[in-house]
Amino acid sequence: MIMRHKMNRDRKETAYFCLTVGLIIFTPIPLLGQCIWIEKTHFDFTDGWEYFYLAGDTATQWDEAQLRRWELGGYIYAPIVGGLRIIGYDWDLNNDHWLDVILGRREYGQVDIYWNSALGFDTTRKAVLEGLNAFPQGFCVADLDCDGYEDIAIAEYDNKVHIFYGSVNGYSSNANDSIILNSEGVQHPLVADINNDGYLDIIVSAQYRVYFYYGPGPFHTLLPADSIASLSVWINRLNLSDLNYDGLLDLTISHSSGLDIYWGPDFSSKITLNASSNSDHSVADLNKDGYLDIYINHSDYYSDPIYWGSATGFNNSSNLAGNGGGDCSIADINGDGELDIAANQVGAGAGYIIWGPNFTSFTSLPLDNYQMQVVNIADFDDNGEKDILFGGAGASAFLYWNNSGFSPGNRFAFPDESDDAIWEDLGNLWDRSNGERYLSNIFDCGDTITVDSVKWWGNFPPGTAGLVWARGKLDNNWSQWKLLSNGGTDPVLAGKRFLQYRCVFQSDYKRTTEFSFDSIGFYYHPAGISEKSGYYNPLNFSITPNPFSSTIIIKYFLPAGIKLSLKIYNSCGQEIKVLTQGYYEAGCHSIIWDGTDNHHKRVKPGVYFSRLEAGDFKELVKIIHIGNL
Repeated sequence: MIMRHKMNRDRKETAYFCLTVGLIIFTPIPLLGQCIWIEKTHFDFTDGWEYFYLAGDTATQWDEAQLRRWELGGYIYAPIVGGLRIIGYDWDLNNDHWLDVILGRREYGQVDIYWNSALGFDTTRKAVLEGLNAFPQGFCVADLDCDGYEDIAIAEYDNKVHIFYGSVNGYSSNANDSIILNSEGVQHPLVADINNDGYLDIIVSAQYRVYFYYGPGPFHTLLPADSIASLSVWINRLNLSDLNYDGLLDLTISHSSGLDIYWGPDFSSKITLNASSNSDHSVADLNKDGYLDIYINHSDYYSDPIYWGSATGFNNSSNLAGNGGGDCSIADINGDGELDIAANQVGAGAGYIIWGPNFTSFTSLPLDNYQMQVVNIADFDDNGEKDILFGGAGASAFLYWNNSGFSPGNRFAFPDESDDAIWEDLGNLWDRSNGERYLSNIFDCGDTITVDSVKWWGNFPPGTAGLVWARGKLDNNWSQWKLLSNGGTDPVLAGKRFLQYRCVFQSDYKRTTEFSFDSIGFYYHPAGISEKSGYYNPLNFSITPNPFSSTIIIKYFLPAGIKLSLKIYNSCGQEIKVLTQGYYEAGCHSIIWDGTDNHHKRVKPGVYFSRLEAGDFKELVKIIHIGNL
């Protein structure tokens, strides 16, 4: 039984202190009055949900029957440093605004990162990750250490998962961290915050079991906290989704005798779908009926089933024409608003696209090899159309360019033995759109206070966006959702006792590690209390240079004398340096940080936070230390 900690979803006060991730730009803002509800820390956000609304994001009046919601941790999580972030959505590994390709080379025991650019791919323009003793068998990317740089977890088939941590200087050629398992057949690492504690975890299969390694790292110091046995059958692909709509994440496992669905929260019970010799599966709402379906790719059979979800489970299935597939991916490939399936046709040495919504017609793409591997779908050339990467064991991997369709003459070949790649599909689980969604818990203001304004903050680099709505009710009837401005003050929800907000986080999959939703606050103006008593804001708070290599200057202006503190924290929320604390008179002030800690030792390059507390005002600014150049 997997013992997963579950947060109490009733609103409650918390005494925990957490930092909030994100680059905050300090400028004068309107005084908002008294704050009745603020969401900022890890513990604030964990009582919310990931969600999907069947009628779409623009619906302003909800029919609750069309709402699907489930616990955090699969695709959005609340890091221990605060705020909300997306998990593993970044395929631009050098932050140059182009999606890159990661391929494992079976015979060389290495992984190559091919750097994309406006000129496309070049087989000589790459980084090489080495130190593997056996062939790589699946990768995943995620910011495991919450430092703003994407990390790569690589399954080595013999008995390891290697972790290459990203940094401002890129990736080291050898692994920074390794998990050693007492079993061979290691493949398909999956990253999630499975116990909702604010740290990303690694889930990995090895031969006949699935293992859970809980963060924070370094993971080589940890033993697997839990594992699942799968009845002495060889395990392949793993996925997380809520398949019985109870609000809990379930685990689906492809294996040599079928497909198991282990029900959350503890994965102690399961059902098995008949799909012997399947090598991969993918989950999505393929027919748009409001229930998740499962497409299964057989490894040695000539038909691939879709198990259709319903209110009563997976009672119906359809068999699609296949030819001994290997791996699969789902996306709207031709932009017609319907999901399509791309898979490997191992028995014929080809890849194929099964076109939705009927899945009765398909397009075959030659691959020059009979043992193909992972399928990736993404817009690699940034022309607005989705391209398809097919990995190949024993021959080249091929990237088919989509220029209003596919043709054998319009593809790019990667070197021989470039077989394995990232196993996760890009896009939302339900419809593969480029948005993940968060729904807050309901907050009760009490019967004597109603809010009149709301304000939220976030950091959205180019290519990402955040949309936030709020609604309220006095009795049983919710108001319409109102779209809120980013960083502005919105006069909304007057006269409402119960409050709720929702967010849609959009991404082009290129700078997602820099994305964060930081905080949201709801305010009111009680009779007899002035605005000035509710919010105190130091002005013109600035840090230069940022990023820095040796020293930075922190400046701030105080309109009145006040007691304050200014401290530096690392990305895990640990205090590194007390810069100053005490009473300061009104006026301009500055202080220098020389990059040392409280013990006068130089800190390592990475992400840090400067926290200023002055009266009721508490805020952070993100600092990037790049080391001596």
